[in-house]
Amino acid sequence: MQIFAESQRSSLPPSAPPQPETTEATPPPPPSPSASRAKAPRPKAPTPDYARQVDDYLEENLAFGYDEGDIISALKCTSMDPKITRQALKSMAANGGAVPMEMKGFWTEEDDQDLECGDARRVRRVEAKHGKNGVESRWEYLREYRA
Repeated sequence: MQIFAESQRSSLPPSAPPQPETTEATPPPPPSPSASRAKAPRPKAPTPDYARQVDDYLEENLAFGYDEGDIISALKCTSMDPKITRQALKSMAANGGAVPMEMKGFWTEEDDQDLECGDARRVRRVEAKHGKNGVESRWEYLREYRA
């Protein structure tokens, strides 16, 4: 009866004790509840296609008369979501440049601070404003943006 796998014996240094051969497969852990609704990750480094899309979006909004700084700020505050960015730009134009503080999907500095502080009440506040999917998306955006 063979107790140790032959391949394990030959790959181990002479001083290492042999490892027992396992015949039972360990099942993978169950998927997390958020895994089914998770979005595809954004690229870590901008691909030429992604960078071109951002440039095209910027040019399109400049043609509508929006300020370049406002467009870039709105993109960052909306986790690069073009639909929400357009809504934010329209709201800013209608309100003399004021940012839409209570707009779902538009993240203020206070929202980001509350998300990252660890205080459950403050995190619940941003979940109420942006929804759980919005919070998950923002975490992903912040990780990639700050990387």
